[in-house]
Formats: sequence, structure tokens, C-alpha cells
Amino acid sequence: MEQEQLYHWLVDTIIDYAILRLDLQGHILSWNTGAQLLLGYEEKEVVGQHFSLLYPKGVAESGFPAYELAKVQEAGRFEHEGYRIRKDGSRFWANVIITSIKDPTGQPIGYANITRDLTERRKHQQQLQESDQIPDASGRSG
Repeated sequence: MEQEQLYHWLVDTIIDYAILRLDLQGHILSWNTGAQLLLGYEEKEVVGQHFSLLYPKGVAESGFPAYELAKVQEAGRFEHEGYRIRKDGSRFWANVIITSIKDPTGQPIGYANITRDLTERRKHQQQLQESDQIPDASGRSG
């Protein structure tokens, strides 16, 4: 079996993370099963589209996706948490890591984008913060 095929199978079996491969301009080149489950698009619907389609409209229009790619070009990696958008229009809180992919000579040839849904964790953290803000019988916050 070829290494490339094994690698493709490995990435495709990961369902807890959306794994995208982007070109240098941010267009989607590949999309794993985890991306389909998390984001709702089939690979054929998104290949060739700019990855900014996964951002809330105002964030995409603000130029933030281009900012992320510029930061990756500078540092080789960029990590961020924020809202992303599914095909059905629903929002979710995501942790996103974008990493530069380089050829054997060190030249950038694209990006790996790994996205994880942190909505439940964030909701739990917010509940904990809110419970800490509830005054006790003495009037002090927890």
C-alpha cells in the first residue's frame, strides 16, 4: 500500500477534528470526514472555495482569514478560538490551528487547518464563571 493512501486513510478516520488542506491563497484543497461531520459540507461542495466561507459574515468581511494566513506565513503557525459557521448557518465555538506546509526545500506550499468544536466546553466554562459571580449569603461573590 502506498504511503500517500495510508496517510489519506489516517486523516479520513479522524472524526473529532475537521482537517482541511489549503493552498497558499486559502482555497480548500481537501476535507476529511471530521470536517464533513462538523461543518456539514461534503468535500465536493467546498473544494476550491475559500476557507473564509466557514467564518461568520462580519469576521470574513473584516479580513480576519487573510490576517490568519499572514500570521502563519510569519510564524509558521497560528491558533485562535472564535465562532465558525456550519453549512446550515448555525454557529459553533471553535479552536482553529493553521500550520504552514512546506516542500523539502522549505518553500511554503499550503496550509493545514485543524478545527475542533469547543462549544460544550465553552458553555461549561461560562456556567462556572456565572456561578462564581452569584453572591453568597454574606453578599460576596463565590
